[in-house]
Amino acid sequence: MNPERLEQLIAERLPTAPDDTILKVRRICEDAGVETEDDLLLMKEEDLVPQIKPILARKFLNHQHTHTKSSLGM
Repeated sequence: MNPERLEQLIAERLPTAPDDTILKVRRICEDAGVETEDDLLLMKEEDLVPQIKPILARKFLNHQHTHTKSSLGM
């Protein structure tokens, strides 16, 4: 996944996060090996914390799981 697309996906999930936080989350995802949008579903809170605050990590992950469930009609 190109870095711009990854940043866009992160920004959609964390709309109030500052740009430096978006970049930080992008680096975390890249370092974790995220290559596709589906790979984001495999991220865990411990992958993100302590690099970002726990609440931001939960918002990011909760959006991922909520979005997936609604896409599947759950």
